[in-house]
Amino acid sequence: MLDGRLWPGAAVIAERLWSSASVRDTAEMYRRLIVAHEGLRIAGLEDDAKRRRMAARLAPGEPEPVSLLLDLVSPVRNHAHNRMGTALLKGEKPRPQELNELADAASPDSLVARRFTLDAERFVRGDRSGGAALKANLASWRNNHQRFAAVATGNPQLEAALPISADIAELAEIAMDAVTAIETGQAPTTNWRGGAKQLLDRQSAAEKASESIIQAVTMQQPPADLLVSITPGVRTLVAGVVSLGP
Repeated sequence: MLDGRLWPGAAVIAERLWSSASVRDTAEMYRRLIVAHEGLRIAGLEDDAKRRRMAARLAPGEPEPVSLLLDLVSPVRNHAHNRMGTALLKGEKPRPQELNELADAASPDSLVARRFTLDAERFVRGDRSGGAALKANLASWRNNHQRFAAVATGNPQLEAALPISADIAELAEIAMDAVTAIETGQAPTTNWRGGAKQLLDRQSAAEKASESIIQAVTMQQPPADLLVSITPGVRTLVAGVVSLGP
């Protein structure tokens, strides 16, 4: 777990410390971090390999659907996944916690999701060249739910994440609709807008549950202690659709 949690963030901190205070373009930072992260892997960083080994332990013989899910999620924030710590803060008796769950394998800042958000922003701003690639990725993420559900059956650690996998499929479907609507200039129906808002509001509520230490201790966390990392990119595409009018 340490490789993925320490080194990419260390690169960002280092650049922040040597840069002028006026350098504040977060999107540009992530564009460069994606390249820097690949360079770290070429140099020997094993974050991806170790995460895939964790996926293989969770789903022996068929880790691919688990690995794909892990690309699209992140663990809850502010130590909310630290059940021993939150139990102590609540005055309860802590129980031993093994760090072998999906929330332990997932990256706190998925660069797959960050790349998707950057591509979605570029598409909404008017660069339609990436539309086909966006829809291809979204179709893959939508279709993964069926594969993940098959692997998860009978495995309590994976079954806990089935609601998250289902939300990813729905979000991907909505995002595909949004890409098509923007490409064609045809505004979606009122029902579609309502469904998109309801789904995105559910993700906002899940994110809010670990926005601070207090919320991490007092609020119920989402299934499997996971957040859907592609939500910001989907929000961007849905906002682009809303701009088309009623």
